[in-house]
Amino acid sequence: MWKPGQPHGTPTASGLTVPFYDPPSDLEYGTTYCWQVAAQNVMGSTTGPEWCFTTQGLPEYRISLVQGFNLFAYPAAVPAESDTCQKLLANLGTSTEVQRIMHFNPAVQHFESCDWQGGQDFSINSGEGYLVWMTTAKTVTVRGKPTCPALTLTPGINLIGHAQPPADFRCFDFLNDLGTGKVTAIQRFNTITGAFETCIFADNGNGPQPAGVDFPIAQGVGYIVHRLTGGTVVLPGCGNQ
Repeated sequence: MWKPGQPHGTPTASGLTVPFYDPPSDLEYGTTYCWQVAAQNVMGSTTGPEWCFTTQGLPEYRISLVQGFNLFAYPAAVPAESDTCQKLLANLGTSTEVQRIMHFNPAVQHFESCDWQGGQDFSINSGEGYLVWMTTAKTVTVRGKPTCPALTLTPGINLIGHAQPPADFRCFDFLNDLGTGKVTAIQRFNTITGAFETCIFADNGNGPQPAGVDFPIAQGVGYIVHRLTGGTVVLPGCGNQ
């Protein structure tokens, strides 16, 4: 296979003995590829016509943001057009729709922000959570390749997102997966009630058990994780991605 305008190069597959072929799984999104079959036997070879196809575009994710405060996380691999604070700000809306974006810098243990006047143009990363202030409520559509990176967490506050949570995955599940002795609490901001909700490890004499609000873990939402220890974490549902 090859892209239009490129030389054919080395055959993608050869020596096939069946009349079908599954293309590679790492084809680029929204890209046209061409292919051609050259049949061979003891009598010689015959080249067939050229055919082309176009792969589907990047998956789209719809995220509802409310007026005021939101905890947001990019739900996929962050494309180049949204990979800094200023770029994401512009892609979330106009200056009359979105005010500013903040993230927590664990290296210096404080928040950094960007807005329409400037600020710190930090990187936007999959798996990181962000504070977004909206002037108006809006449902935004973002695009990106599915991904689920391992996260490096530090003692104290961590703002994270889960790009591919398992079905029916909730805060108690998340606590148990992160582990007793490593995490104390997970919080989300409930945009309906306008209040934070928390699940924690509580010990009532039978060892630490999840307690508090067992809210769902969803794509596109940021969460505050309070860690006792640092380390790299592979989120449940992510496998080896």
